Amino acid sequence: MNAIKKFGGVIIYGNKNCNVRMLACDKAKCGAVTTTRKNENEINELIVYVINTTRKSENEVQKIKCDVKNTTRNEENERNEIKHQDFTAKFDGKKWTASWNWNKEPVIDNTICEYKMNQEHERSYRKEIREWIDSGILVPYNELILGPPKVLIPLMCVVQENKDKKVRPVGDFRALNEFVNCHTANADVCQEKLRCSRKIKNAKILDLKKAYLQIHIDKKLWPYQTVIINGQRYCFTRMCFGINVAPTIMTTILRHVLNSNPTVKKACDNYIDDIFVDKNLEQGRVLGLRVERNKNGELIWKQDNVVQFESLNAVTRSQLFSQLGKLIGHYPVAGSLRLQASYIKRLAGNIPWCDFISEDCKEKLKELLYRVEKEDPVGGKWLVPVNGKAKLYCDTSSIGLGVVLLIGGVVVEDAAWLRPVSDSHHINISELDSILRGLNLASKWGIKELTVYSDSKSTVGWLNAVLKEEYRVKTWGISQLLVQRRLNTIKEVAKDIQIAVQWIPSEINLADRLSRIPQKWCRAVCAAGLLEQKDIWKTHSIGHLGVARTLQLCLQNNQNVSRKEVSAVIANCNQCNSIDPYSVKWKNGQLSVEKNWNRVAIDVTHVDAELYLSMIDCGPSRYTI
Repeated sequence: MNAIKKFGGVIIYGNKNCNVRMLACDKAKCGAVTTTRKNENEINELIVYVINTTRKSENEVQKIKCDVKNTTRNEENERNEIKHQDFTAKFDGKKWTASWNWNKEPVIDNTICEYKMNQEHERSYRKEIREWIDSGILVPYNELILGPPKVLIPLMCVVQENKDKKVRPVGDFRALNEFVNCHTANADVCQEKLRCSRKIKNAKILDLKKAYLQIHIDKKLWPYQTVIINGQRYCFTRMCFGINVAPTIMTTILRHVLNSNPTVKKACDNYIDDIFVDKNLEQGRVLGLRVERNKNGELIWKQDNVVQFESLNAVTRSQLFSQLGKLIGHYPVAGSLRLQASYIKRLAGNIPWCDFISEDCKEKLKELLYRVEKEDPVGGKWLVPVNGKAKLYCDTSSIGLGVVLLIGGVVVEDAAWLRPVSDSHHINISELDSILRGLNLASKWGIKELTVYSDSKSTVGWLNAVLKEEYRVKTWGISQLLVQRRLNTIKEVAKDIQIAVQWIPSEINLADRLSRIPQKWCRAVCAAGLLEQKDIWKTHSIGHLGVARTLQLCLQNNQNVSRKEVSAVIANCNQCNSIDPYSVKWKNGQLSVEKNWNRVAIDVTHVDAELYLSMIDCGPSRYTI
């Protein structure tokens, strides 16, 4: 039975099963209510005690209203202002204005206005500059208001291959970036965002148009980003692409806006200026990948930039790294392309960036580009089945390590690493390293049940013994500690991931191809290694060490030096032969002769304190004196 009573502006509401609730009907009154029940029979009898209330004065009421208004205004300012360790940003109701922090006052002496550009792109470049001036992105610099200019930013022309070769003017902020605070520890990683987006069945990408140029820059920073166009000085009023802190500012502001609405926060995510929304993805670009549907109607991804084979006459080290970077990039699946590209980079050596690479390195680059043009290994299915189960294929060779991760029978990601030149670990230790790196890759996908496949019987036996605790793994030698440390690490990972290990032959190991390079590349390197006797002699002459130590030092510079080559060099070292003669096997022969006294064997010996000379005839007489 419910009961409603009113006491001096306070409404009392009660029922049989719960305590009485108090509702204030006057803003100026407040009070506390307690209830008691005598017994179960007296259901309708409620004793209500109401504490006497007092009315506040009208001045106090007005004061409360002012406090409420101030609190609301402060909360609104907090919502429209972002304070970061590298920058501050404010929203005035129409636009966002950002201001970055300096680590020290910039001092830059630059006189270059524009870099040289191709005449083919200059017309589009000038048109884009004119649009910037008309839209207020670039404004004439006024020294009376802004003071003397502090920094001159050089402009250059950049052609966007993946956007129909659109020409974009870009400022060279490399010198200025040395003075701008930029903490990237919490920055988003492109590969992590790709993994998250590939798990979503219904997802679509919204790319903000000219996102960077929509953020205004505080006027106090205008003197630090001035440019000279046709003899007149302008300054940027918007945030430019090229400043090291620009991605952080863009990401933080966009995420702040999306998180202001709880519904929008749940329905979308962002990576810099790309917004992920919950809608069907038919085709488009997703973080540098081209996503489209194949003939079967399945979503697939592939390289956004079409790689075309071009004749390469003279290639610098900088051009080499740029070309190979476009081939592999941040793509989830690249097959054997990763290791081969890294191997060509190593062959280029540590020459300056502007120097030309060798003919051998250039031929390998041409061969690699030709194979990619015929059959590009970069690509795969876009949607990844999320079931918590996966298969991991691992393999190791003398050149590198490779892993392939399969989820639901789909190759979702692979990776390959080139072994260091000075790596002298046993092959079984390197097999454990590849499995560890594969486990690290699988953990990023949230895998709970993992089956590891390897073609090394020793490694599979060790892991099964550790994971199943069937018997104790016994290792000897100098690598005992290295093996135990890797096995213990895998055992710790197995506490969070259910791991099963199986042996497979190399013929069906999907990672076998990722850990190898063409055989003719190895033969060419080995043939060139036979002519490195001068380098071996230079290394040996440092301390005239033995064969083993000289070989160890030579392997740090050239992994293809053999023990036979080192032995041949040391055998001809006069200094080593004079101090400690190099071991030489004598030819077997006879000391005896047919006639007496044609050959005499002489020896000096001592008895007590006296020396004696002995001579033995090697003829038939064997006469001794």
